[in-house]
Amino acid sequence: MESIKFFDYYKTLNNEYIKDFKSNDGKIIGFYCSDIPEELIHAAGFLPYRIRGSENFDFNKADALLSKFNCSFIRSTLNNILNERYSFLDGFILANTCDHVRRIYDILKMKYEPIKKNEKHLFFISLPHTYSLEGLKWIYEEILQFKNSIEHNFKINIGIEEVKNALNIYEENKTLLSKINEFRTSKDPKLTGTDFIKITISNNSVRKEFANLQLKEILRYLEEEAVPISQSKKIRARLMLVGSSVDNPSFIEILEHAGGIIVADNLCTGSRNFLNQNLFEFSNEANIDKIPTNYMNLQDLDSLIWYISYNTYNKILCPRMMNAHQYRLSLLKEFIKKYKIQGIILQRIEFCDLHGVENGLLAHEIQNELGLPIINLDREYFLGDTGRLKTRIEAFLEKIE
Repeated sequence: MESIKFFDYYKTLNNEYIKDFKSNDGKIIGFYCSDIPEELIHAAGFLPYRIRGSENFDFNKADALLSKFNCSFIRSTLNNILNERYSFLDGFILANTCDHVRRIYDILKMKYEPIKKNEKHLFFISLPHTYSLEGLKWIYEEILQFKNSIEHNFKINIGIEEVKNALNIYEENKTLLSKINEFRTSKDPKLTGTDFIKITISNNSVRKEFANLQLKEILRYLEEEAVPISQSKKIRARLMLVGSSVDNPSFIEILEHAGGIIVADNLCTGSRNFLNQNLFEFSNEANIDKIPTNYMNLQDLDSLIWYISYNTYNKILCPRMMNAHQYRLSLLKEFIKKYKIQGIILQRIEFCDLHGVENGLLAHEIQNELGLPIINLDREYFLGDTGRLKTRIEAFLEKIE
């Protein structure tokens, strides 16, 4: 599968697609988390690009502006920005997803020269911390303000047809990712967790209409040419990965090195890219009569913004949402049963408060209710302790067996 061109795009930040896109005067907006309205950026004709910390090897510039008690992923991304490894970005959109990301906005606004000189644009979306009808109205107002800001800053107009087209493309993208994911979750998987995360990272590094063409080729390969992994290696355990953002396939490769396979995840860089859920039903806010269910029938831009707001709100499935822990727990239980999970890897990047608290709760609840083997890993963004990780994973697999 590595012969498929799409697998090249995760390897470098400034990949070949981006170089070609920029050569044709394309605009690129960098983002950190899943809870931003990518569809609006796409509708503007721009490329929404997920910011990563790869290609960084120190924190020299970042540590001058950001405490060492912030997570090493955020410090790596800041170091990349300050070292101009993201010079191809025309702007950034950030949100108050966690305190660490929130501080990046402040630093870029006050200290990053291209933004101070108005050479690059900086956007911010404020998100509520609970699911509620008031929270939905809040997100609608924030997304509407973002749309107006991007139109003003780039002197463009985002129309109804552009938004509908973007929604079509993104729905197709989610469908394709979901179908590809089935080859990882199946009884006899043809796709490793390592390869799946390569696909999702590449998917977040190019425009989605291009990604969809590549995903169709990957899907065809999996359907017609790929053979089950069990034909070349013994699968010792079916594992699920939960916790902090993972944008380095080498980390998952380490987790899978001893014969386990990551058949499911609840990562913002993984399955959250295509999960469909209705968190309002869970939060007893089901009667939201203003939200349309079929965007293709909508005739005005305001209704489309409501639709995007609703879908953006429903994507936020991380511990920052304080009244949805039970929903997240129920989703993991569903995955455990549906995908025949034999062990769970809970991991967090050091100083990630949100996943630190959540992982502790999940470990206690899942072990008490299901008796499933669990390993809790604290790690740094850099893979400097691979020996320790491999030893712990090997011991974990022995425990499962």
